[in-house]
Amino acid sequence: MHPSTGFPKPRASALRSIAVDFVTATSNICHHRPMVEVLIGIPIGFLLWFFVRYGVLGFYTIGPNERAVISTFRRAQRTGLSTLEDPLAMALRADERERTSGP
Repeated sequence: MHPSTGFPKPRASALRSIAVDFVTATSNICHHRPMVEVLIGIPIGFLLWFFVRYGVLGFYTIGPNERAVISTFRRAQRTGLSTLEDPLAMALRADERERTSGP
């Protein structure tokens, strides 16, 4: 009996058989498995990062004291009116009215 634990002392032959079993078990592991795990883990990690970065963190909330502007990058729609027909054009001088005669 071991004085501090009260359990019987292990025999040297038992320890040797445990060590041999451990070495035998670790030598039978396929050496290509870690590489396969890496090749599978990289795309899964990228997809997870992409989802978190653009899916979860891609939303932006506008506060109550902020203004939002929706931007569209295409040709402006024509209303058919001239800028001189705008009420703001009444404040233009004659030479300014000539320059702003376009749509």
